[in-house]
Amino acid sequence: MSFCSEPDILRVILCVKVIFNIVTIILPIMLMILIMIDLGKCVINPDELKGLLPKVSKRFIAALVVFFIPTIVLGVISYATGEDWDYNKTFCMEEATIENINKLKEVKEAEKLKEKEERKRLLAEELAKRPVPQSSLQQGSANSGNTGNSGGSSSGSSNNENYTTSGEIARSSRMTPFVNGTQKALSKGDCMSPSDNCACPTISKFNGFYFTMESETGRNMSSVQRTGGEKMVQVKVKCSDGSYISKTVNSKVKGNFEQAFNRLCQIRTTGINGVKINSNDLYIDGTLNERTTSSRTICSPHAYGIAIDINYNWVVNINGVNHKPYGGQGKKTKQNYVNFVNAIGGENNPKNVNYMLWIYVFKPSGFTWGGNWSDGSFDPMHYEVAL
Repeated sequence: MSFCSEPDILRVILCVKVIFNIVTIILPIMLMILIMIDLGKCVINPDELKGLLPKVSKRFIAALVVFFIPTIVLGVISYATGEDWDYNKTFCMEEATIENINKLKEVKEAEKLKEKEERKRLLAEELAKRPVPQSSLQQGSANSGNTGNSGGSSSGSSNNENYTTSGEIARSSRMTPFVNGTQKALSKGDCMSPSDNCACPTISKFNGFYFTMESETGRNMSSVQRTGGEKMVQVKVKCSDGSYISKTVNSKVKGNFEQAFNRLCQIRTTGINGVKINSNDLYIDGTLNERTTSSRTICSPHAYGIAIDINYNWVVNINGVNHKPYGGQGKKTKQNYVNFVNAIGGENNPKNVNYMLWIYVFKPSGFTWGGNWSDGSFDPMHYEVAL
């Protein structure tokens, strides 16, 4: 039986406790008054002295009986129900407070979800008003080039490159997003509503897409609107050991990923050119992930469905020293990688798992590797289809 769910019992117990508290105050006073009266009678009439002790004893016994009745009642109820009433009273108050907090959280989460759905709806309505000509998105551009190091630097051509106001998504030689017609890194509060007109550019053979952001300073997109010509598909390859590699990628590079996954299966089962990688040293992470990079300067290649990360959290112990050579991006990761390569005696050592994957798996499948990028963009966990 829960004390919190039995309000009638609560009221009874509280009444008994109030009576008990009153008795503990009044009873000693009454006892002292009666004893004083008995002593007074003895002074007036000494013959009363003989019966004083039995009379006082009876009064003490009566007082103790009256005193202990509420205590016994409370004890019996507490024992029968297994409840500590004073503790549970406090507990119920705390429980009610926690319940109110949880309800408030639920309301806020519901409001957040409603706001997110409303942004999606507004984005869909906005895009419906401005049809995107497929021919314009599909055709090439004379000054569109290979981004090469698309995972890093955002340097490139000038703002407003090939941007039009007819609803077409601009073609660019770099992945920097467009915000109301200007190609730039996202600032706080950008792209929080469809009216901001934010889009990742059309690049190489991959169509651009409109988006809104999930939070003011975050990098995840809350909604993405792609053109009909850009589809994401699942690539699933079965290895000879019965295991599967399955990821969602851009349909235009399905063949590249199928080839890469087949080679991944081979290098971890039978090996390639004598090089075999233990499955414990292969942590295949994300492919499709609709977001910008952490710096918010470019639309991530993962948002186009053309990239994959491997061994982000891979740690190896060499001569008593733990190395994490592939996790992260930039100069610090480059130094970690160099330290690891020196510890194993050279980059071509089979212990350099991600380099082996680049040589035997991804390079033959038409990918570029972030381990070949400049120090500031160095990203050895990252492989993406060459643009």
